[in-house]
Amino acid sequence: MLAGLLAICLAPIAPAQQNTPEQTAEQAAAQAAFEAAMAVPHQERLDAAYTVYANDHVTGSEDAPLLLIEYASFTCPHCGSFHHEVWDTLNRNYIETGKVRFVLRPIMTAPAQLSAISIILADCAADDRYFLAADLLFSEQQALFDTIEQEGDLRLYYETIAGTVMLSPEDLQACMSDPSQMQGLDDRNRDAALVEVPGTPSFLVNGKILSTMAVDGTRVYSWGGEPLLIGGETLPGGHDPVVFSRILDHFLGEAD
Repeated sequence: MLAGLLAICLAPIAPAQQNTPEQTAEQAAAQAAFEAAMAVPHQERLDAAYTVYANDHVTGSEDAPLLLIEYASFTCPHCGSFHHEVWDTLNRNYIETGKVRFVLRPIMTAPAQLSAISIILADCAADDRYFLAADLLFSEQQALFDTIEQEGDLRLYYETIAGTVMLSPEDLQACMSDPSQMQGLDDRNRDAALVEVPGTPSFLVNGKILSTMAVDGTRVYSWGGEPLLIGGETLPGGHDPVVFSRILDHFLGEAD
């Protein structure tokens, strides 16, 4: 089992709610900075996040007219479904054609330890293999859930994916033991908290959050906390590539 890796990932991975005597000066400073940032109006925080960070994983042309930032989790079933149903269309028709520049910002959802391991594994892949790692983690998500349910070999599950992206078991263990990776998890959590991501998957597009919401008992796409209207109509929430293409075409039209 991944006892060593899990022990490392049990370290605090979210911003502390209050400073304690045990916190280091660096942690206290980070918490103070986070609280100050949260005092900034929400739209200003969204505007600040709607850019490409130095440590972001990006695919697509720098000259693409539309920037699409996804907040997702490798252990979120809805994210796995989106990847399975929509990703090929998004990649083939929008990213590879130069219409969309895409950023994946993975965050943690339950089970947090395994979510963290998945994020670190992908981060440790070479830059040109990051999206291959992400693809494997999404597409093999059900195998992870089956392994958990059957109390199977989690180490083998992760080492198999790592090997596909040219990471040895020793490489993977070294990544899991790297303190900078733990700091990276903290940073991701703070970023998602600042943006106020309502759930996964959610997208940052044109400076507002694209997600879903319930309207009269039906899930529809929302943008900026309100139902997204295209042609005067709401669009059903879900992972239909035709619907998502319509949404992208709508925002691309606004970018013209």
